[in-house]
Amino acid sequence: MCPATDTGKVLNPMELIAEGKRNLFANGMEILRARSFDSLGAASNGTPMSVSLIGDGESSVKTDSIWECTTCGACTEKCPVFIEQFPKILKMRRHLVMFEDGLKDEKADDRVQVYDVSELLAKGLQPTKP
Repeated sequence: MCPATDTGKVLNPMELIAEGKRNLFANGMEILRARSFDSLGAASNGTPMSVSLIGDGESSVKTDSIWECTTCGACTEKCPVFIEQFPKILKMRRHLVMFEDGLKDEKADDRVQVYDVSELLAKGLQPTKP
């Protein structure tokens, strides 16, 4: 079903949703205490949580599984209870990039080096492929 799961990666869309549910159970009381008694509104962004949603803990979504999603939509198409997994994954990715400085690190060997071609030609060097 999921191409990432089929290739042996950590991502399992069903388990990702289950981890989110376990996280909600772990943090539920803190969220309820942070809201007004008669309000259906969300808790404030500064509400302390005992378990982080994204991380390596027991009730947390693994960072690797968030980045392994190919956003193909196969999980959403095949889900028997019509859960849309990849939009949730995209929101978690967005959170990591915006608030946690969580761009996935790559090995130094894999990084692309960008050169100004005009500078290389001025030095008498020819650009080559790595």
